[in-house]
Amino acid sequence: MRRIPHTILTLLLAALLLLAGCGNNQEPTLPTLPGGLPDASTAAGQTTAAPTISPDAPTTAVPVTAAPTTSPVPQTASPAPATTAVPLTEIPTSETAPTTTTRYIVTDYPTSGDPSDPDATVQPTEPASTEDPSLLSLRERAAAYLAQMDARTRLFQLMIVPPEAICLENPATTPDGLKLSAYPVSGLVYQAQNMENAGQLTELVEGHQEASRLPLFICVEEEGGRASCLIRTIGTTPIKNMFTYRGDGIEKARTNALTLATDIRQYGFNLDLAPVADVWTDPENKVIGERAYSDDFAKTAPLIAAAVKGFHEGGVICTLKHFPGYGAAAPEEEGGIPTLNKTPDRLREEEFLPFLAGIEAGADLVMTAYVSVPEADPQEPAVFSRRIVTDLLRNGLAFDGVIITNNLTDAAEASSLSAGEACLKALNAGCDLLYCPAGDPETLGACADYLAEAMQAGRLSAARVDESVLRILMLKIKYGILP
Repeated sequence: MRRIPHTILTLLLAALLLLAGCGNNQEPTLPTLPGGLPDASTAAGQTTAAPTISPDAPTTAVPVTAAPTTSPVPQTASPAPATTAVPLTEIPTSETAPTTTTRYIVTDYPTSGDPSDPDATVQPTEPASTEDPSLLSLRERAAAYLAQMDARTRLFQLMIVPPEAICLENPATTPDGLKLSAYPVSGLVYQAQNMENAGQLTELVEGHQEASRLPLFICVEEEGGRASCLIRTIGTTPIKNMFTYRGDGIEKARTNALTLATDIRQYGFNLDLAPVADVWTDPENKVIGERAYSDDFAKTAPLIAAAVKGFHEGGVICTLKHFPGYGAAAPEEEGGIPTLNKTPDRLREEEFLPFLAGIEAGADLVMTAYVSVPEADPQEPAVFSRRIVTDLLRNGLAFDGVIITNNLTDAAEASSLSAGEACLKALNAGCDLLYCPAGDPETLGACADYLAEAMQAGRLSAARVDESVLRILMLKIKYGILP
């Protein structure tokens, strides 16, 4: 018998060892949190269906077995039936994820659907994009949360409301009587009426976070000057209207924002509805007035960018408002709506400059305005206009973050809409987060029911809902609100 050469034996042995090593290479197991929600992206290749997270589900840990693929498009599980009388089993799921884009301003913005039809089903727009690999793990982690939410929970995650909307007490100054288990909203926005003293405010915020199965946005409108809840009630560091500091340079804009963020952060706030990116060019406009940083577009832009950096240094998410610009809007007549008489091209040259500067500085939210811009959309105000929200902001300024509405209760009343109708129109326009759609539990529940019915009727797509919820979850993960 011929003897096998030593080199061949060595190669065979190496191959056997390699195969054995591959067999022991196990996919990583995802840690679990109370309620079964993950704290990291799931491993690719697992195919078992994910457990559904419902508002009434037990709070014990549930193993995570489902996973999105390594593709930037999340694979969402089919929604489970809702925990209310409204069945949601027929709602299709979405495979659409927000895309990252190269920032640009288009010269001839595209249109996307007929904004005159409030019931039109609008699919998410996909602007020209280049994928940023650094966002993949963030998106995958958000998709893992999304896959475990039933349809009704997803709808509530689109809403940020005052405490009175989930509390039997009005005004709400204690965390008693909460309905967060039935109404799992994305966040709470506090006003001066909810604040009595430092101890009470701390207890209120902590109580709300403890009662919520999903960590909340804890939000306040703290601009300085006349829009300052904590400065007036708790006695945090006094800061004047931003217009007062217009000649003090970008460092003052940064330190003012840092002070505001640091002060509200110590009471548990993680999101501020500031800074005001509107430019006060109409002296008759008292809604904005001295809340603006300047009356000059070019000078406002670097001040807003500096403010965004200051808020972030203080550990707080900030919000650019009120897109497409409110400072030059003519005051509304009684029963009317403020009007901004500028073309899209002129808006890009003027009003958009501070917003673009803030977006480039890293702002994660932009708030839309209840203002009419006839030359951009002759039929719908900005907050309900797909031409303005999606075409000008999402696509035109390449804004990848969360688009939040202004106060929808006020907008609905001014437009003679129900709260649910206002929510539907804002979502189909491209907004992600519905700010103050309701002020009491009954109206809040009716909003969710209306949106659920709209999904069943095909007037709101599951793709549109999932796209917005995914952005909201990504933002919470980015700032450590969600693990």
